[in-house]
Amino acid sequence: MEEVAIGLGVRDLFKNVYSKLHEKYDSKKIEFSDGVKVTVASEPDNIGTKFGYFKYKDAFLFNVNGKDWALSRGELYSGYPAERYDSDITVLEFPVNEIKATPENLRKEIENSSYFINSLFIGLEDGSLGLNMKKFGKELSNKFNNKFENFVVQEIEKNEDLISLSTLDYPVTQKMLYKPEFVEFLVNFTDGFLRN
Repeated sequence: MEEVAIGLGVRDLFKNVYSKLHEKYDSKKIEFSDGVKVTVASEPDNIGTKFGYFKYKDAFLFNVNGKDWALSRGELYSGYPAERYDSDITVLEFPVNEIKATPENLRKEIENSSYFINSLFIGLEDGSLGLNMKKFGKELSNKFNNKFENFVVQEIEKNEDLISLSTLDYPVTQKMLYKPEFVEFLVNFTDGFLRN
């Protein structure tokens, strides 16, 4: 009998990290009744351009070391061309105690976070963890060093007998899974990042 790896998928990992960060900070939660739809992928075709979206249901506002932040967690809302992504954690500098800190202004800021521009962590469809190298990625990847692999329970496996004609890649048969301790590591990692 084949041994089954027990661990967290990237979406559950992000849900736990988001929840723990919300508990960690004295934060104000803002819910969006219909969610905030954000473009994360686009691809032109003969008819026009197709867009892929994430949806954000809520965000929380908090202050760390005199800096005001908003943190939100998005999930895949539409398929093609965004199907290679799963979820993310987005962070924005956003006024907490000012007149500008309204749900509508926060909604607009999140809407303007297209193509993962404010994503701290990006979860990919295969379960792997990604970083946006344009904003936070270079700094975060340097801080991660080789610590990441210590938290992987199950590596990605692909069926190399088949190939997708649309992506020219092998289909994923087993997604990456993480140890539960990775949640606390990412919470502490995020806290350290926000404090600098």
